[in-house]
Amino acid sequence: MSAYELFDIATATANRADLQWGLFITIHMALFGGIVYVDRPLKRLEKAATLIIYFGFAVINYLLTKNLLEFVNLTHREIAKLADDPCCADNLLVGHSLARIQGPAFEIGINVLFISHAVMALLVALAVVFDKSLTEFVKQKAG
Repeated sequence: MSAYELFDIATATANRADLQWGLFITIHMALFGGIVYVDRPLKRLEKAATLIIYFGFAVINYLLTKNLLEFVNLTHREIAKLADDPCCADNLLVGHSLARIQGPAFEIGINVLFISHAVMALLVALAVVFDKSLTEFVKQKAG
């Protein structure tokens, strides 16, 4: 494959990973907003359904995003192989890919992915399990 084709694949895959991050953030904003908006405590069945659906989403999102990041990393490894090729020896983008795979960027990205999913899963679980009515909460604090 040419450098152009490999960069096209890397860009398309990175765009998809960005979309997954956006979905991850949007789901959490909607979920926390919904918990705050509902002015009554969630029933046990609602809590259980929320947690099951959420954890299903979180696991799928994590695995899909991890796979996309791995694919981007592999694409950059293929691009870096072109650094010694006469066609691309002076190509700054190829040099960037080479530097990317030699540094800790991939490992950092995978760690951030895992930590962010784990922390948000914990926050969601706590928010759902300890959900109270906003009116009830305000009454407790005022009186």
